Amino acid sequence: MQTPDLVFESETDIGLWARFHFVIHTENFDGTREFCRQLGFTRGIGEFPLTNTHAMARALDMFDECQYELAKGEVLLFPGADNTAGIDLLQWQSPFNPAPPYAKPNYLGMAYVTLMTTSLITDYKLLKAQGAEFLSAPYGAPGNRFVFMRDPDGVYLKLEESPTPKSGSSDATNIVGMP
Repeated sequence: MQTPDLVFESETDIGLWARFHFVIHTENFDGTREFCRQLGFTRGIGEFPLTNTHAMARALDMFDECQYELAKGEVLLFPGADNTAGIDLLQWQSPFNPAPPYAKPNYLGMAYVTLMTTSLITDYKLLKAQGAEFLSAPYGAPGNRFVFMRDPDGVYLKLEESPTPKSGSSDATNIVGMP
């Protein structure tokens, strides 16, 4: 099946290659947003709705609350990434959960996100100098290295070195998006 702009591989193919999107809950919205900007998530879509409908609250498993309320929210995008990478950065007001994020990166379920870089050692040194908290030094051989770090709230992020250079790195780091 073909359209003037798209070529599909089958009748059921809608042409979607990939979209990576996740949520980070934070107690320090401004600090975490600045940290994400250092990683390359430099485009923000503001005017995030701070409250929503009963249906949306129920979709988020909030049956005791009619609505939720956010203190701040923004969709952060990574311009020039090889795929669409986005973060909903949210600071909850109600319901508020003060529990820290996962204590260890081997938690059952989604415990971290991976960001690809074309120069792991360069980005490790830069982010460490800017105060990023790393769990260890980078591990692996050139072109196949990785390292874990935490954002300002303690959420795990994995930097992984791409074996082949890619386009789309940010101005500050060599991060090119998510694999």
